[in-house]
Amino acid sequence: MVIGGFETRMWHLASEYLNFTIEWSAQSDRRFGIELENKSWSGMIGRLIDNQIDIAVGGFIITKKRYDMVDFFHPYGQEKFTFAYPPIPDTGSNIDLLIQPFHCDVYIAILF
Repeated sequence: MVIGGFETRMWHLASEYLNFTIEWSAQSDRRFGIELENKSWSGMIGRLIDNQIDIAVGGFIITKKRYDMVDFFHPYGQEKFTFAYPPIPDTGSNIDLLIQPFHCDVYIAILF
């Protein structure tokens, strides 16, 4: 596993400027961390909570549960996600959408 990218370069520069050393440790399961059934945490969040590491570097999604367990730096970037789905078939006019949920007998009963 290769450790690299923007975040590691940033920490390397900070370590040179502030005169501290870094011992990099790759997360073997490549997990950021989720809360397990026994209320412990997996991944890098779990290692932070268990004091196995001092800081975790990566593209974390800050969730409420994670935020409640560890401290995060202020985000330096944001991603925008979306969903893709197949085209929706044309169902006819909008009035058809109003009529379709019920059988015509229901509408006749309402009118008379």
